[in-house]
Amino acid sequence: MTAPSLRYRGVMFDLGGTLFDDLPAYRVGAVQRKVLTEAGIRTEGLDALESTFRQARRDVEAELRRQPGYLHRDLVTRHFLAGVERLGLMERLADPAAWATRYADLMRSVVTSELRLKRGCHEVLAALADSGCDLTVVSNNDEGYLQALIHKWGLHRRLRCWLTSDRAGLCKPEPGIFAMGLGDSDLSLSEVLYVGDTIADDVAGARAAGMDVALLGSGQVAGDHGATYRISVLEELVNIVTD
Repeated sequence: MTAPSLRYRGVMFDLGGTLFDDLPAYRVGAVQRKVLTEAGIRTEGLDALESTFRQARRDVEAELRRQPGYLHRDLVTRHFLAGVERLGLMERLADPAAWATRYADLMRSVVTSELRLKRGCHEVLAALADSGCDLTVVSNNDEGYLQALIHKWGLHRRLRCWLTSDRAGLCKPEPGIFAMGLGDSDLSLSEVLYVGDTIADDVAGARAAGMDVALLGSGQVAGDHGATYRISVLEELVNIVTD
């Protein structure tokens, strides 16, 4: 049988929200409530807790995005402290930094134990790899998170290499992290399709690096998202990549 020709010689993936489903919002909220309860703060009646923390994370991400690199752990701890501040609870924490560290540690434990692959992920990676496509991952993530998830789910058997923002010293949407993500490959970025689920980090960054981008997501995106392709499931990648 003749091997299919490739429209792209490589595919580079985001991790969370792309190869893996996002952690359900109720689980993130449960962790936030658990840490506050451990700190002696009653969370009953704090109906705006989850929405306040979600907005705090968006604002912290937007602030950090203005600099070329940051540690994922800093994002998590700053997100926690910003949420606590907005809820008016900061003065009730004896040691806010220590509780932010507790939150980061607990979130890491929950994420690495509970995050699940997206439907069809293994099958799509196998089909792309069997066609001769080079597979990599570039993620704004903690090195420990990524290593644990990739090996737990056997993704290392299909991926040639993977890179976190922690190790790179750069974060998406900085174009340089995409070039670093190729590792020792002889591929150029123009030969590689990037697949991600966010416009600000994945689409904007990969396009700035000279890559075509597939934006993954089932929801509606207002305006021009800038992606080369819009896909709702990973399985659509096979027909995009192979002629």
